[in-house]
Amino acid sequence: MENQQKCKDYLILWEDKASSEIIVMRKLYILLGQELDALGVLAIGNNPESFAEMRLYSQSMAINYEHSFQLMPKNIFTKSLNFIQQLETNYWKSVVEKGTLQTSRLSDTNNVDGNIDCFVPKIKGVQGPHRLVCHSPEVKKCKISIEGSTNNLFLINPKISGNLNFFERFGYVTLGPVFCTYGLWILAQNSKAPYYGLMREGKFLSNVVSALGGTIGGQIYVSRLTSVKAVLADPNEEEALLNFLLRGRNEPISLISAAKVLGIDQIEKIPLPPQTHISSENISKILRWFEQKEVKEQRLTEAKKCQTNLMRHLTQVTGDNITDLHLLDMGYAGNILANLSKIFAFQKMKIECRGRFLLSSIGAFWAQSKGCEIRGSISQNGAPFDFSTLYFRTPELLELCCSAKSGTTTGYDDMGNPICEQTPFGAQQYQEIEQVQKGVLEFIRDWRKVQPSHDLGKLYHHSMAEVSRSRITRLIRDPTLEEAQRLGRWLYDDNLGVNNLRCLTENLRDSDSLVKSTRSELYWPQALEKLQKHA
Repeated sequence: MENQQKCKDYLILWEDKASSEIIVMRKLYILLGQELDALGVLAIGNNPESFAEMRLYSQSMAINYEHSFQLMPKNIFTKSLNFIQQLETNYWKSVVEKGTLQTSRLSDTNNVDGNIDCFVPKIKGVQGPHRLVCHSPEVKKCKISIEGSTNNLFLINPKISGNLNFFERFGYVTLGPVFCTYGLWILAQNSKAPYYGLMREGKFLSNVVSALGGTIGGQIYVSRLTSVKAVLADPNEEEALLNFLLRGRNEPISLISAAKVLGIDQIEKIPLPPQTHISSENISKILRWFEQKEVKEQRLTEAKKCQTNLMRHLTQVTGDNITDLHLLDMGYAGNILANLSKIFAFQKMKIECRGRFLLSSIGAFWAQSKGCEIRGSISQNGAPFDFSTLYFRTPELLELCCSAKSGTTTGYDDMGNPICEQTPFGAQQYQEIEQVQKGVLEFIRDWRKVQPSHDLGKLYHHSMAEVSRSRITRLIRDPTLEEAQRLGRWLYDDNLGVNNLRCLTENLRDSDSLVKSTRSELYWPQALEKLQKHA
């Protein structure tokens, strides 16, 4: 590290707080993460960049330095949080000792857009604001290419891909290497337990892993909606209710719709007009209503029934003696896993939930805090930051490419069989999705034929994930005209009880500025820009 080129970064230091541009603080935490990684204290699946995102997130909620560690999930480290805190304390002392400390004017401490405050250990001799010039090394980057396996992985036979239609070719050429990388990453973890596909996307990911020789135990149909309904059988559960009503939503739900989903029929004393959208302004009043005796009894009855039948469904698929549940899914925050963990705890069952996701977001912080083990193939806890920010702004396209011909799961019958909504899309869209998936699986089969190794997990290398990220980045940020035309017309559905289909390039924003649009206004702004440019 000493031989790396160094650059100047600036912090404003108080006795127990540091302020800087977020890009500087992120860099300093990544450098600390690299030191922790070298010491072997980051648990498998975590890396310096994901550690940095977790620390920035915990700092945003903390009231002091010690509290920022109390918030951190324990299972992302191989050592105790006290041990990690001591290492970070030593790191900050080193940053100050190696930097240049200057007396700062009070005007330097004024809030600046993009600046954040983080708690640091108390620094001896720093009483008022000081300006610290940090002489920090550049963050080491992952090299993309490695000898042999990466080149083989992304080698495409033009004769084969030329015989496919657009959707098959798109799956083969563009997404084939992405999902092959995911499958190899799964195999590289060398789990003795079988994997279970979770919901619609999990079914396709199971096919990917199976095509590479992985062991699939079955398909589990637990949606965000059913996991929330089931976990609410615990009368003391408040967090899941708040997530369902407000925090876990891209679009608001009406009070009457929420009540119906949760099994509440008697709404004579409803506190607001039934069609009122639930928001941060009225959530307190609505939560008080949900806690009223008659209302709570209704939703608890529905929740207990859902939980009982959900457990019957899990037993059908996994058997009675499972202790580790390895779930394949697109991933993100891991809310389903967090809810399942709560359900198992409520049932006094010792079952560990282990998510093996294509991507995990910073929201997975909470599931990990509940004891879930979450690993993401190409994004861990929202890192790398730039890629994750781009992807999580427009996740719908890749989700659709992994979708199965089924509506979301809304409940279970008394035998534990899942009850699913009708398929939300038309026959043509499902045919096109199936053709994309066919292309992906054809790529995997063709690639596997030329591999000399029978232990394919050994061919995985982290640089493959970087290539996958670059492919997805290109697709989202700069789609071809044909991709924008053919994929942009696909419809997308929400699976939290809001029936609101619209295509990926439908714009609900009044302004012409597509760049500033939100997900609720426009799913894929870059594709719409491409279409408008060639109109």
